Amino acid sequence: MTSMAELRNNFGVAACCGKCGSCARQIVQECLKSAAPARPSHALHMLSFHPNASAA
Repeated sequence: MTSMAELRNNFGVAACCGKCGSCARQIVQECLKSAAPARPSHALHMLSFHPNASAA
């Protein structure tokens, strides 16, 4: 995943009320920044999305 659109299309993140959108966007950006330059598309594969998890 390299974008919010991919995250939304594949996992439904921020597709309803949008409350998780800003947090998800921040996580996507952090993961992309920390990913190796040669393989940025694999940055989010380590994340687990739990739609019913409560925010910390």
